[in-house]
Amino acid sequence: MSEETQNTPALQESSRSILPIGEEANNIIKWAKYVAQAPYYQKMGGEAAIISIWLAARELGIPEMQAINGGLWCVQGRVILSAPMMNQMIWKAGHKIEKITHTAEICHLRGIRKDGTTWEEAFTLQDAKKAGLLGKDTWAKYPRKMLFHSAMRDLCRNFFPEVIGGCDLANDVIEMEEINFEDSEKVFAARSQASKEEQDFLDSLDAEKLEYIDEIVAATSKSREDIIKQAASNPEKFFESFKLYTDKK
Repeated sequence: MSEETQNTPALQESSRSILPIGEEANNIIKWAKYVAQAPYYQKMGGEAAIISIWLAARELGIPEMQAINGGLWCVQGRVILSAPMMNQMIWKAGHKIEKITHTAEICHLRGIRKDGTTWEEAFTLQDAKKAGLLGKDTWAKYPRKMLFHSAMRDLCRNFFPEVIGGCDLANDVIEMEEINFEDSEKVFAARSQASKEEQDFLDSLDAEKLEYIDEIVAATSKSREDIIKQAASNPEKFFESFKLYTDKK
């Protein structure tokens, strides 16, 4: 086999382990154990849930911090996508989704693939009523959001299956009741307000760097958010400081 053949993308992909092994696996476990101690992440189901989300994000090409900050959820032992993350994946793949109508009574979406083909899906309160969903707490509190979620789920299943891979939006309202929509929206809002450099910095963090950030938080009066903002403004200095920290350990 020639050197050129050995280096083809297909062979390189097939030679990559589907699941992390060795030192990579150990780092994921360490990272998940540390992150699970934070109050927000405790709601996600502990280390096992965070590891499940991390592995799903790895396969889907989603940055890990975006995944655990509301992009993916582990509900009843199954990893599911949030509607905003699914929408983001569609746009990243070169396709797009348009809202034709979105009220508290109907959500009508149109998917447009990059080759120009289209597909439409709609979900109404009448559909929810027929399915016996309107008595559920999530539908009583968030009817507009739930209509969007349901329409997005059907559209992506039918028209963008290769984009979402084996991951899905929740298809059972009982699962949806475990998701705190208010927390999820706050996380996405905070991320959308972050600068590009802060988002890039967050995506570069691994277990040891997260540990180092919390060591700084514990030793100062600054919040974790302030430390991240400061580090993102000068990542070279942060990584130099981190190296000194690890060398002393």
